[in-house]
Amino acid sequence: MTSSAAPPPDTSTHGARPEVDIILPRLDEAGALPGTIRPGAGGPAGRPADLGVTARRSGYPLEMLLRATRAGWRLFERDITYWPEHLGKRSKVDGSPRRTVDAVTGMGRHHRPIIALAGDLAGACRGSEIDAALDARWDRIPQHGACFAARLVAAHRMTARRHPGRPVLQIAMDTPHLTSEILLEAAAQLHLPGHDAVLGPTPDGGWWLLGLRDPRAARALRGVTMSTSHTRHDTLTALRDLGLRVGLLPSMTDVDTWSEAVTVAAAAPTTRFGAAVRLCQADGSTASTASGAR
Repeated sequence: MTSSAAPPPDTSTHGARPEVDIILPRLDEAGALPGTIRPGAGGPAGRPADLGVTARRSGYPLEMLLRATRAGWRLFERDITYWPEHLGKRSKVDGSPRRTVDAVTGMGRHHRPIIALAGDLAGACRGSEIDAALDARWDRIPQHGACFAARLVAAHRMTARRHPGRPVLQIAMDTPHLTSEILLEAAAQLHLPGHDAVLGPTPDGGWWLLGLRDPRAARALRGVTMSTSHTRHDTLTALRDLGLRVGLLPSMTDVDTWSEAVTVAAAAPTTRFGAAVRLCQADGSTASTASGAR
């Protein structure tokens, strides 16, 4: 995760924007992939290990698609049947840490970025590149907790201790089209009269950003199950049950499946993410109509 604090510049609409902290979850789950990717038999190289894929924490990320394409493998996307222990869960693929770090850094020198890491960057896809992008302004903290919601609560709590009195924007890693301007606008919305919190919804029932004037209010997330079609509804209910006034931000598509990757790449064609998706499309190695594994 990451957090940053700073007063955004004055605007004619909202006036001076106060300091804000930003939290980004799960940086070690780098990579973007269509649905769930797993190797099949019969490729020319025979084994995924032969491709030299280095990032495996989230299955086989976009790195596998690119290497397999260049090696002449034929790639297909199909829905799969999960083992019993995975029933009721969605494949969750996050994939734009560098882009997100750049967006947070671009908010300006007054914001204090904090990243909460679950794992070692040395084992992440492009980990050294991401590490280099985290300049001296970034505060690194560990993640704690038995589930995703618990880790979010712990990161907010630690941020409140290290930076008392600062509001927080907590954002995910799977929105490659995120920009500094979008984050600054979210900070402005958080400080409007009548807003104790802001929530950025996603079309699949989740959310891409949570803003809290008092990060200790993240305790409301303890009973919320993440990565479901009702996570946004449950989060809104939990925040309002705590007495918070919640403002809604514009919806953004997050990347969990190949079809969503195509949609986001079209919205952000000049990004490296957009270029990577176009490379896969140009090769014809993925099914353009596939909905992705759920």
